[in-house]
Amino acid sequence: MDFKNKLISIFALWVVSTSAAFAISEGFYVGAQAGYTNTHNKSQYIPNGVPGAISVSPKTTNGGARLFLGYALNPYAAFEMGYTYFGPAKYTSSQLNLNSTPAVRESAVDFDGKLMYAFYGVGVYGKAGLAYMRVSQSGNLSPAVNNGGGGTNQGVRPLVGVGVSYQLQNWIADLSWTRIISSGSTIQSADFIAVGLAYSIVDKHCGQFLC
Repeated sequence: MDFKNKLISIFALWVVSTSAAFAISEGFYVGAQAGYTNTHNKSQYIPNGVPGAISVSPKTTNGGARLFLGYALNPYAAFEMGYTYFGPAKYTSSQLNLNSTPAVRESAVDFDGKLMYAFYGVGVYGKAGLAYMRVSQSGNLSPAVNNGGGGTNQGVRPLVGVGVSYQLQNWIADLSWTRIISSGSTIQSADFIAVGLAYSIVDKHCGQFLC
């Protein structure tokens, strides 16, 4: 079973194991996600300690994680901000003769709005917003990726995502796909497929902060 199928299976087991659900309540919530990232980095020519360079394709898929804080205005709309760490894209080849493995490392801070709809305890949602991305290159990648401009790039890019969620008491589990969209030469689009768990900071009896 590959990594994507494992994520789907974990979410399915959560849903089957619960028996009662509630719509998302107004108020703050906090959570974390973990899953599969793809940074879509391109092949690069890497100096190999001798005259000339070789073209190396990176492994762009890896594991990643996200921490987030949100506020639900009502059962249908929320605002959210989060920090995502994308697994590094490493440039490896049997032809390379280097002391360390060149890699591209990425992270992002996102601000987005969510539209949600729940039925029979299962919710679906879409989100859109902006992400501030930071991309850094290590080792021999710095000159090649940045054309001599240093080892770090950053910029603001649009973000979109969709997901399904299930809530039991104050706990919310979800399965989601998020993409940060970019067409630049130094910052590529990045995907994050994840399972998550959040806690709604409300009291189900009084409907607001713990009373």
